[in-house]
Amino acid sequence: MIMDDPDATKPDDWAEEHMVDPAAKKPSDWDTEEDGEYEKPMIKNPAFQGEWVAGRIYNKEFKGPYHYKRIDNPEYAGGEKEVYKFNDLSYVGFDLWQQTGGTVFDNIIICDDVNDAAAFAASWKELNQHEKAARIEDDAKEVREAEEKKKRAEAARVHAAAVAAEKVAKREEYRKMGYDDDKLDRLERARVRARANEEDERHELERNREEQEDEKMMGDAVGKIQRQRNRQAVARNEGAFARARALEEAEDNKKEAESGGILIPPDEIEAAIKNHQDTKQEL
Repeated sequence: MIMDDPDATKPDDWAEEHMVDPAAKKPSDWDTEEDGEYEKPMIKNPAFQGEWVAGRIYNKEFKGPYHYKRIDNPEYAGGEKEVYKFNDLSYVGFDLWQQTGGTVFDNIIICDDVNDAAAFAASWKELNQHEKAARIEDDAKEVREAEEKKKRAEAARVHAAAVAAEKVAKREEYRKMGYDDDKLDRLERARVRARANEEDERHELERNREEQEDEKMMGDAVGKIQRQRNRQAVARNEGAFARARALEEAEDNKKEAESGGILIPPDEIEAAIKNHQDTKQEL
């Protein structure tokens, strides 16, 4: 490798950074006894070209970078192929830095078969085309909405300017009629109050209408629930009455069967009685 030349010496005529000012002279009022021996001041040397540095030469004794001797690790357990093997790999991590939020990563596949990856890429490509088309449509929609918003803002600005111009014209007309500025200000405040009262009345009417609609909807909902409950109660009563009549007929038939006159088979009679008992438990 390279090293400093040990035989290199600094030239005798090498210009130092500072030098004695040759134009300096001892002041006429300099008192050697009080001020000491006079020394000329130092100034920047215009011939200075930087600090002297010894030259670099090739080191003949260089044998290359040193490497520690390598030995077998007594704690090595072997199985390099098993170190990175996971039976259940369920997560993928991305270490990213970005300035725009909302980025979503999907369509991730981890496999060891090129054919599987190619098949997945083909299916993803078709899906990606639809996503691009939808994104283009969304971008166009945002542009249209921005343009419409801009048009509405411009229309509102034009309307406000027209209203202001009309107000100025009316004030000028009233001045010609003999109204002073104080009276015009009172008229303007009266118009503002009138418009505010109209807005309050309109909002009050809208609130009353909404409350009436809510009450009507609530009444309809309550009436519907009550009618549904009445129908269910009627159905339960009719079912219970029918089962009670069936039980009475079953008991009569059972008595007839015990006395020798069978009208209904015994197994149907027992089933009717059991059905009636279940009905009592339900009620």
